[in-house]
Amino acid sequence: MTAYSSCLRVSELVKLKITDIDVLHGTLTVRAGKGNKDRITLFAKSLKDMLLQYLCSRKEESSYLFLGRKGHLSVRSLQKILDFATKKAKLGKK
Repeated sequence: MTAYSSCLRVSELVKLKITDIDVLHGTLTVRAGKGNKDRITLFAKSLKDMLLQYLCSRKEESSYLFLGRKGHLSVRSLQKILDFATKKAKLGKK
C-alpha cells in the first residue's frame, strides 16, 4: 500500500527510512531515487493509521521501514512478496 499510494519504485521502497515519513503532513521523502535525486511524495490518508500501527508493533530497532536480514529488504525479496500478493489477490494483469 505504501508503494502504490506514494508512487514509489521497488528500489525506493526498500531504502525508505522511518525518518523519511512525515505523518503530520502526509509526505514521504525519497532519497537518491531515480537519477540519484531526492523528491517528496504524498501518501494516502488511509495509509497513515496503518503506518503508525505498523511502527508501534515493530520490535526491532532499525532506521529502515521494511526490515530484511541485513538491514533493509532486498529489491528481489520485495519483488517476490509483491508477486505473491498479486497471485493471492487474483489480479490478471502483470
